[in-house]
Amino acid sequence: MKKFFALLLALVTVAGICACGGDKYADLSIKVDGFGQNIINGCSFDIVPETAELNADAIKSQLEALRIDPEKLKAADEKPEFFYATTGEQSADFVMVLGAKDAEAAKKLSEGELKTWLDNLRKDSSYNPEEAPKLDSCINKVAGRYVFLICSKDSAAAEKALTELLDNAVKQNG
Repeated sequence: MKKFFALLLALVTVAGICACGGDKYADLSIKVDGFGQNIINGCSFDIVPETAELNADAIKSQLEALRIDPEKLKAADEKPEFFYATTGEQSADFVMVLGAKDAEAAKKLSEGELKTWLDNLRKDSSYNPEEAPKLDSCINKVAGRYVFLICSKDSAAAEKALTELLDNAVKQNG
């Protein structure tokens, strides 16, 4: 009888983990501006992306260009959680961090609007041909309710740096 209850408890535990998806980033809480800057500092770029202080109107304008409804993002300090650093049209190096309302919204943004935006960038003829590999290997990652886009000269190193930053954030929040 004890073995039966032990087995039942183990099955319930496994079912609970599977139902939750086991997302170690589910409770992640970050400040997108600081986190975005840490990504820039931890990755290598041909031209280092630069940030500008974006007020609510500037963020709204950027989100319109991305075709993202600001209502899909969580607000912090009375503006949507949005970080964007770019080199302009000189190169395809950029970092973007978005804080969506929830994990499902983040997934939809990643697979919808942001994927479409990246696809359009790939078709854009204003980039030099040398920039195409960056766009083809651009990181589009969801962690909890956050979406991260990183386009750099070394996507494997950028992916590693992002994972380390995310894991450190989980440890600090935990």
